[in-house]
Amino acid sequence: MTALGGVMLCAGTAASHPGSALDKVLAAYDQDEHRDLRGVVVLHEGKVIAERYYNGETADTLHDIRSAGKSVTGLLVGIAIDQGKNARPG
Repeated sequence: MTALGGVMLCAGTAASHPGSALDKVLAAYDQDEHRDLRGVVVLHEGKVIAERYYNGETADTLHDIRSAGKSVTGLLVGIAIDQGKNARPG
């Protein structure tokens, strides 16, 4: 089970429906020459619908995502601004 909860799918299957379009897209990266992709988790309506790991990684592997924090923070700030929830000092 992943930290995200939901249904854990083994590394060999990418979606709840093997052979689906999503499964085919994720499977295409099995032989990617760049080898920097570690894993993909797809959520829909709060549930994991696809989970696939690459290059020997697993759901239990520690993933260094420190750099991603800046992107996620920027995304959330942008959403807050768009929704008019940004607080301005003063």
